Amino acid sequence: MTREQLNAKLDRTDISGIGVECIAANGSTVYYFYEDFDGPATGIQRAMKQLYPLMDKGKIQKLTFIERRH
Repeated sequence: MTREQLNAKLDRTDISGIGVECIAANGSTVYYFYEDFDGPATGIQRAMKQLYPLMDKGKIQKLTFIERRH
């Protein structure tokens, strides 16, 4: 997803969640959106569960969580 697509998701008022900017080890940037669903895990919890192991393996250099409150 592009930064513009992520911003569009974050600006929506009918959904809530967290945006994540991932900078890979090769320097490329990828954006993800994790929606908050009803259930045991919020978007940020799912993002951390999926992305922190990749960071530990050296595949992701930096993570930035992006949130907007409405």
